[in-house]
Amino acid sequence: NQKGYKCFDLLTKKDIISADVTFFESRPYYSPSSPSPSGMHVPILLPIPPVSLESFPPSQPKSHERFLDPQLVYFRRLGPSLSHPPTSSQE
Repeated sequence: NQKGYKCFDLLTKKDIISADVTFFESRPYYSPSSPSPSGMHVPILLPIPPVSLESFPPSQPKSHERFLDPQLVYFRRLGPSLSHPPTSSQE
């Protein structure tokens, strides 16, 4: 497993993965496409509590890996007439 942040670049249409990230929460990541009137732009700053990386669940296995190590075992129920296995008779 790799720890880091994965971001999608809209211009290049590629994923960017970085393990060393500094967030500047008071500045937007993307610049606005058109300038907004100064009277209408009100930044909303909300506190974001720190989150431990240990609280995230492990990443999901890839589709082909799900079948390599099954975690559930299913058993077929015997019908009422087959609730007792037949006894073998010696001839």
